[in-house]
Amino acid sequence: MLVGDFNMYRFEHEKSKGRRNWTLMDTFNSWIREHALDDIEITNRTFTWFNKRVQPTLVKLDRVLVNAEWNLGFADTTSTTLPAVTSDHILIGVDMCREAPKCSFFRFENHWLLMPEARELINESWQRGSRVFASMATLLNFKLRRVRATVRKWDRAKKPLQLTMDNCKHVV
Repeated sequence: MLVGDFNMYRFEHEKSKGRRNWTLMDTFNSWIREHALDDIEITNRTFTWFNKRVQPTLVKLDRVLVNAEWNLGFADTTSTTLPAVTSDHILIGVDMCREAPKCSFFRFENHWLLMPEARELINESWQRGSRVFASMATLLNFKLRRVRATVRKWDRAKKPLQLTMDNCKHVV
Protein backbone atom coordinates (compact mmCIF):
# COMPACT_ATOMS: atom_id res chain seq x y z
CA MET A 1 0.00 0.00 0.00
CA LEU A 2 1.24 3.45 -0.92
CA VAL A 3 -0.43 6.39 0.85
CA GLY A 4 0.45 10.02 0.54
CA ASP A 5 1.04 13.12 -1.52
CA PHE A 6 2.10 12.19 -5.05
CA ASN A 7 2.25 15.84 -6.22
CA MET A 8 0.46 14.91 -9.42
CA TYR A 9 -3.07 14.13 -10.49
CA ARG A 10 -4.39 11.35 -12.71
CA PHE A 11 -7.40 12.80 -14.51
CA GLU A 12 -8.62 16.13 -15.82
CA HIS A 13 -11.48 16.33 -13.27
CA GLU A 14 -8.97 16.10 -10.39
CA LYS A 15 -7.96 19.75 -10.89
CA SER A 16 -10.60 22.45 -10.47
CA LYS A 17 -9.14 25.10 -12.79
CA GLY A 18 -6.03 26.20 -14.62
CA ARG A 19 -3.95 24.43 -17.23
CA ARG A 20 -3.81 20.64 -17.13
CA ASN A 21 -0.46 18.91 -17.44
CA TRP A 22 -1.36 16.07 -19.81
CA THR A 23 2.22 14.75 -19.93
CA LEU A 24 2.36 14.50 -16.14
CA MET A 25 -1.02 12.74 -16.05
CA ASP A 26 0.07 10.24 -18.73
CA THR A 27 3.36 9.57 -16.94
CA PHE A 28 1.66 9.05 -13.58
CA ASN A 29 -1.04 6.77 -15.04
CA SER A 30 1.62 4.77 -16.91
CA TRP A 31 3.55 4.31 -13.66
CA ILE A 32 0.38 3.12 -11.89
CA ARG A 33 -0.41 0.65 -14.71
CA GLU A 34 3.21 -0.55 -14.86
CA HIS A 35 3.10 -1.43 -11.17
CA ALA A 36 -0.45 -2.89 -11.45
CA LEU A 37 -1.84 -0.61 -8.74
CA ASP A 38 -5.45 0.21 -7.92
CA ASP A 39 -6.52 3.61 -6.62
CA ILE A 40 -8.68 3.37 -3.48
CA GLU A 41 -11.17 6.22 -3.63
CA ILE A 42 -11.13 8.76 -0.80
CA THR A 43 -14.84 8.73 -0.10
CA ASN A 44 -15.48 11.99 1.73
CA ARG A 45 -13.47 14.50 -0.30
CA THR A 46 -12.98 15.22 -4.00
CA PHE A 47 -9.85 17.42 -3.70
CA THR A 48 -7.00 17.02 -1.22
CA TRP A 49 -4.96 20.22 -1.73
CA PHE A 50 -5.64 23.89 -2.41
CA ASN A 51 -3.41 26.93 -2.85
CA LYS A 52 -5.02 29.09 -0.10
CA ARG A 53 -5.92 31.93 -2.45
CA VAL A 54 -9.16 33.89 -2.54
CA GLN A 55 -10.21 31.90 -5.62
CA PRO A 56 -8.29 28.68 -4.90
CA THR A 57 -7.19 25.99 -7.29
CA LEU A 58 -8.26 22.61 -5.91
CA VAL A 59 -6.36 19.45 -6.83
CA LYS A 60 -6.41 15.78 -5.83
CA LEU A 61 -2.75 15.05 -5.04
CA ASP A 62 -3.08 12.66 -2.10
CA ARG A 63 -4.19 9.11 -2.70
CA VAL A 64 -4.11 5.47 -1.59
CA LEU A 65 -2.64 2.96 -4.06
CA VAL A 66 -2.68 -0.82 -3.53
CA ASN A 67 -1.58 -3.83 -5.55
CA ALA A 68 -3.70 -6.85 -6.55
CA GLU A 69 -2.41 -8.93 -3.64
CA TRP A 70 -3.61 -6.24 -1.23
CA ASN A 71 -6.99 -6.08 -2.99
CA LEU A 72 -7.45 -9.83 -2.58
CA GLY A 73 -6.34 -9.86 1.06
CA PHE A 74 -8.19 -6.71 2.12
CA ALA A 75 -11.12 -6.43 -0.31
CA ASP A 76 -13.02 -4.00 1.93
CA THR A 77 -10.29 -1.34 2.11
CA THR A 78 -11.73 2.18 2.34
CA SER A 79 -10.12 5.57 2.84
CA THR A 80 -11.41 8.85 4.25
CA THR A 81 -9.92 12.21 5.13
CA LEU A 82 -9.25 13.33 8.67
CA PRO A 83 -9.16 16.94 9.91
CA ALA A 84 -5.81 18.72 9.55
CA VAL A 85 -5.14 22.34 10.50
CA THR A 86 -1.37 22.68 10.21
CA SER A 87 -0.90 21.78 6.56
CA ASP A 88 -2.33 22.56 3.15
CA HIS A 89 -2.68 18.79 2.67
CA ILE A 90 -5.02 16.39 4.39
CA LEU A 91 -4.58 13.36 6.59
CA ILE A 92 -5.84 10.10 5.13
CA GLY A 93 -7.30 7.35 7.26
CA VAL A 94 -7.32 3.86 5.76
CA ASP A 95 -9.70 1.22 7.10
CA MET A 96 -9.04 -2.40 6.19
CA CYS A 97 -10.32 -5.74 7.30
CA ARG A 98 -8.71 -9.11 6.60
CA GLU A 99 -11.71 -11.15 7.64
CA ALA A 100 -14.12 -11.89 4.83
CA PRO A 101 -17.72 -11.56 5.90
CA LYS A 102 -19.20 -14.88 6.91
CA CYS A 103 -22.13 -15.63 4.69
CA SER A 104 -24.10 -18.56 3.45
CA PHE A 105 -23.58 -19.99 -0.01
CA PHE A 106 -25.10 -17.82 -2.73
CA ARG A 107 -27.03 -19.44 -5.55
CA PHE A 108 -28.41 -17.43 -8.44
CA GLU A 109 -31.93 -18.61 -9.27
CA ASN A 110 -32.76 -18.78 -13.00
CA HIS A 111 -36.38 -17.75 -12.45
CA TRP A 112 -35.14 -14.33 -11.24
CA LEU A 113 -34.29 -13.53 -14.87
CA LEU A 114 -37.99 -13.86 -15.70
CA MET A 115 -38.84 -11.13 -13.20
CA PRO A 116 -38.54 -7.58 -14.62
CA GLU A 117 -37.82 -6.20 -11.14
CA ALA A 118 -34.85 -8.54 -10.67
CA ARG A 119 -33.45 -7.91 -14.17
CA GLU A 120 -33.65 -4.14 -13.61
CA LEU A 121 -31.96 -4.47 -10.21
CA ILE A 122 -29.13 -6.57 -11.66
CA ASN A 123 -28.63 -4.16 -14.55
CA GLU A 124 -28.55 -1.09 -12.25
CA SER A 125 -26.05 -2.76 -9.94
CA TRP A 126 -23.82 -3.78 -12.85
CA GLN A 127 -23.91 -0.33 -14.51
CA ARG A 128 -23.29 1.66 -11.30
CA GLY A 129 -19.96 3.46 -11.40
CA SER A 130 -16.87 2.12 -9.71
CA ARG A 131 -13.34 3.22 -9.04
CA VAL A 132 -10.57 2.69 -11.57
CA PHE A 133 -9.00 -0.79 -11.40
CA ALA A 134 -5.59 -1.89 -12.68
CA SER A 135 -6.96 -4.99 -14.39
CA MET A 136 -10.21 -6.05 -16.02
CA ALA A 137 -10.23 -9.21 -13.88
CA THR A 138 -10.30 -7.10 -10.71
CA LEU A 139 -13.08 -4.93 -12.15
CA LEU A 140 -15.12 -8.03 -13.11
CA ASN A 141 -14.66 -9.51 -9.63
CA PHE A 142 -15.76 -6.21 -8.05
CA LYS A 143 -18.88 -5.94 -10.23
CA LEU A 144 -19.92 -9.58 -9.67
CA ARG A 145 -19.56 -9.21 -5.91
CA ARG A 146 -21.65 -6.04 -5.99
CA VAL A 147 -24.39 -7.74 -8.06
CA ARG A 148 -24.36 -10.71 -5.67
CA ALA A 149 -24.78 -8.42 -2.65
CA THR A 150 -27.61 -6.49 -4.33
CA VAL A 151 -29.50 -9.62 -5.42
CA ARG A 152 -29.01 -11.27 -2.03
CA LYS A 153 -30.44 -8.21 -0.26
CA TRP A 154 -33.38 -8.07 -2.67
CA ASP A 155 -34.07 -11.81 -2.29
CA ARG A 156 -34.13 -11.57 1.51
CA ALA A 157 -36.51 -8.59 1.40
CA LYS A 158 -39.12 -10.26 -0.84
CA LYS A 159 -41.57 -12.89 0.30
CA PRO A 160 -40.24 -16.45 0.30
CA LEU A 161 -41.23 -18.38 -2.83
CA GLN A 162 -42.73 -21.21 -0.78
CA LEU A 163 -45.06 -18.80 1.04
CA THR A 164 -46.22 -17.34 -2.29
CA MET A 165 -46.87 -20.84 -3.68
CA ASP A 166 -48.81 -21.84 -0.54
CA ASN A 167 -50.95 -18.68 -0.81
CA CYS A 168 -51.68 -19.41 -4.48
CA LYS A 169 -52.72 -22.98 -3.64
CA HIS A 170 -54.96 -21.65 -0.89
CA VAL A 171 -56.69 -19.22 -3.28
CA VAL A 172 -57.10 -21.87 -6.01
